[in-house]
Amino acid sequence: MEVRAPGPEPAENRGVDRSVRSKHSLTLAILAVGLVVVAIILAGTYAYHRLLRTPEEVAMQLAKDVSERVREIFNMTPRVTVNQVVVIHESYPSFELATVTRETTATYEYRNQWLGSQKAITIRGRFRIKAGFDLSQPTALEVQPKPLKIVAQFPQPKILSVEMLSQESEKSENGDWNRLRPEDQKAALDELMRTAKVEGGAGIHAEAKKNLEEKLRSLADQKKAPIQFEYGFRK
Repeated sequence: MEVRAPGPEPAENRGVDRSVRSKHSLTLAILAVGLVVVAIILAGTYAYHRLLRTPEEVAMQLAKDVSERVREIFNMTPRVTVNQVVVIHESYPSFELATVTRETTATYEYRNQWLGSQKAITIRGRFRIKAGFDLSQPTALEVQPKPLKIVAQFPQPKILSVEMLSQESEKSENGDWNRLRPEDQKAALDELMRTAKVEGGAGIHAEAKKNLEEKLRSLADQKKAPIQFEYGFRK
């Protein structure tokens, strides 16, 4: 059986191969040029937004962006100023901004003694406590152009509500002639509410600030602008 060595590739095949490689190289060249053009456009856009606009224009755009994001996060719009000029007026669907909600339990023991006869009630309750900010007090965002900075002004945090979810009497004792009355039950419940507010609200003001600041600082970081927090009325 005769075995023949492969001969040279036909000229027409070599021409087709060169044509395919040429088209492939042209496609890559077009893609490369396209990427360069896109990069130039993006760089130009960035330069315009960051370098060519005036500090006041940058501050005004930042004020609009921050106001919109605050509305999305907190469902409220504080007064926004640029160089102490109001550019966005406040809008509060609710005049309370709760940034902390926690549930807690509390127990209170009421005792009363009269002529050697003692009556007592021990009651226990479960409560929901909300803390945050009273938006009827001055609240604003000030955007300063030079250098670019956000100043967030809020009232001091406070406990907004203490809601009793449930309550039960763990102990109820009447004296021989010192009997429990409805007003004793009411007094015990009032004291139970105060106890829940004091015990369950421990540290809640600092937590309200922390939660607010974390959300706004994250927003400021996205805009590459430092943020400063002030609480209470600034004269």
